[in-house]
Amino acid sequence: MLVDSPDLPQRYFKKTIRNDIEKVTLDAEMIRLLTGIDESKNISQVARAVKMDLSRVREILGKLLDLGLVVHVAKEIIYLDRAVIEFLIKKLSEAVGPMAEIVIEDIMDEMGLQIDRIPVDAASDFVRNIAREIPQEENRILFEDAVLTRIPKR
Repeated sequence: MLVDSPDLPQRYFKKTIRNDIEKVTLDAEMIRLLTGIDESKNISQVARAVKMDLSRVREILGKLLDLGLVVHVAKEIIYLDRAVIEFLIKKLSEAVGPMAEIVIEDIMDEMGLQIDRIPVDAASDFVRNIAREIPQEENRILFEDAVLTRIPKR
């Protein structure tokens, strides 16, 4: 099933209008997620915008799909190049030392990402979330500026 896919956070959905049904009952969470769905944002971005954790989004999105209120939008997902990821790790290690790996793992878990599958569309958010974990402001700014310049523009 689509909502059980490990790459759900990088998938895109859009709202649809059904002409074949008259009434649909939605709870508050379903309405909240439905209003946040935007085909220009992946599910990870939508989840953050509506302040829901990914496991809850999976459950509610499944209901919205079953009701035919949203559909999957096929978009090519371009992932960060390994060289950019290695550069990010190097710069973060310079800023926080051996805690770099833990910081990266925590942010990946929060965002539902995998180290070798970070979409270019989510990369800026990923870098900014990591930067927030750098205690010294000067190091935070240097890290963010250096890494963001390496992310390809879409």
